[in-house]
Amino acid sequence: MGYAATVGRMSRIVIYGAGGKAGRRAVAEAVRRGHEVTGVGRGPANGLKRGDVTDAASVAATATGHDVAVSTVYRPDVDAGQFYLSTAGALIEGLAKAGVGRLIVIGMDPRLGNDFSDARAAELEYLQRNAGELDWVFLVPPPVVLTDDGYAEVAVALLDEIERPTRHRAPLPLS
Repeated sequence: MGYAATVGRMSRIVIYGAGGKAGRRAVAEAVRRGHEVTGVGRGPANGLKRGDVTDAASVAATATGHDVAVSTVYRPDVDAGQFYLSTAGALIEGLAKAGVGRLIVIGMDPRLGNDFSDARAAELEYLQRNAGELDWVFLVPPPVVLTDDGYAEVAVALLDEIERPTRHRAPLPLS
């Protein structure tokens, strides 16, 4: 079933990075709204399914059977440029193999001019050039989302976009 057929009904959502600040809030909001959620993280702690978002086979294995995928991943311990390009490539390939047609990435404003935002800008460019048939959205929260309330607002916007898509194959800045 393609993503368009899921609009207006509860979705099966796989959330990568579900153990992090943004991911935990996204899982909670999706569950609160009645969606079926699979949280994926680097370790099986806290009920998460173990997966590697930089490996297409792992993405395919964890995404199979879902309607939409969400990436909230963050790795401060590795090179951001390499990590986000590897993530984008693995998501595109793995989601195609799994038959998941929609991806929403929680990104960062690429205009901030630091190494991390430059890496996120490269990730966005990679999606724009290489996503093929994948319907993706690059959700761009304001730069000050560092509180639980801020992450909660991003989760609400994320679920609104899943339930009532407004953007396709484009960034979606949040204000």
